Amino acid sequence: MAAIEFLMTVSHRNPLHDPDAVLQRLHGLRPISAKQKQSSFERGCERYAQLALLSSGGLFAALLVLALWHLAAPLPRIGVWTAQILALLCIALSLLSIIVNSLPGLALLIRFRHQAQRDLLKELGHDRLQAALLRPYRQSALEQAAQALQDKQEQVGSRIGAIIGSHEQLALFSIAGFALAVWEKLSDQGSALNRLFQFSLPFSHWNGRDLLMLALAGVAGMLLGGVLLKAVLHRRAYQLALLRQAIADKTRHRDARRRRFGLRG
Repeated sequence: MAAIEFLMTVSHRNPLHDPDAVLQRLHGLRPISAKQKQSSFERGCERYAQLALLSSGGLFAALLVLALWHLAAPLPRIGVWTAQILALLCIALSLLSIIVNSLPGLALLIRFRHQAQRDLLKELGHDRLQAALLRPYRQSALEQAAQALQDKQEQVGSRIGAIIGSHEQLALFSIAGFALAVWEKLSDQGSALNRLFQFSLPFSHWNGRDLLMLALAGVAGMLLGGVLLKAVLHRRAYQLALLRQAIADKTRHRDARRRRFGLRG
């Protein structure tokens, strides 16, 4: 009993032994962003596209100045020519910005497999660096944090299933509800569908159409809630993957040290 209390005291004082400290550290770890995965070609295209767009904006501002001047007093012929040249340059730079900005997308269509492999390697390298930040923590703390995340992930997943059911049921229910609303709006006032909803609840101002809109709002709310919970699940899945990678790294390093010193696990 005294040994357990001593271990709990050490874990409370030393953050490297505390699973809560591991979870707090995980909160600051993020997956690789789309900007970090950009190649030098993509960054160059984005930079030149922004430069062309800013230049076009500057020329458009100068064109507005000439337009205001023309409203106050007619421009001379050279002023009109200048305005026409500025307008053409403004349009040309805007089109150039659109074309340059679309070049990475065209390259992606041509070199899709190479791009996917490059992005995969960058993601794996970034995840290894993120998992390396968890190595100072004790393996027991990492395992407790991983178990806690796993339990919470299962709870949230079961909560999604209890609230909205499966994804297929939700999709079918949503499509049917919105299709019913569209049909009700497009159909004639004397149609059977409209007559079905032409009733009022006693002692209230609610009618059939209000109840239909209320049901559709409920479906939309459940869909939005499911999307938010799914985002939480994706976030925790990434954190759990980092924890497992950190645990695997610590286990591999421990086994390597044992083999180096001739110890058997």
